[in-house]
Amino acid sequence: MEPWDLASLIGAIVLLSTVLMFVWPPSHGIELDGGRSAISEIDVGLMGSSDMIEVSLSNATACEEENLSCTGAVIHLLAPNGDELVQSRLMPGDSFTSERISDGPVTVEVSGEGSYRLTIEVHRQLPLEFLPATLGIVMIAWGEWRRRQ
Repeated sequence: MEPWDLASLIGAIVLLSTVLMFVWPPSHGIELDGGRSAISEIDVGLMGSSDMIEVSLSNATACEEENLSCTGAVIHLLAPNGDELVQSRLMPGDSFTSERISDGPVTVEVSGEGSYRLTIEVHRQLPLEFLPATLGIVMIAWGEWRRRQ
């Protein structure tokens, strides 16, 4: 196997994984018992950019099937030093958006009672998610170009 064949293979894997990560935001199934739990840590505000964090809450199947009282949850966004930046109460089916300029990661915590599915999306001002895709395309193009010579 030649180096350009390996570059084409790695480029295709990087491109495919970047596209999958971009179109499929992860969701978190959470069980709340009245306490507060950290769900995710998001790095926002790279190079002074103003990024948007969108948090959506939906019922888990346990609430619908077993008629449990899932009354909503409180979403907390915390600064790197632990200070609370934003607090929002969400009912199932609701979402909220917060614009954040940060010099470090933002921690997402949830408190409440019930079973929920939480989806967190980050809308970045600088299109950093396109850098790996661009690198993958360049590697594929270079590998194919070298193979044809």
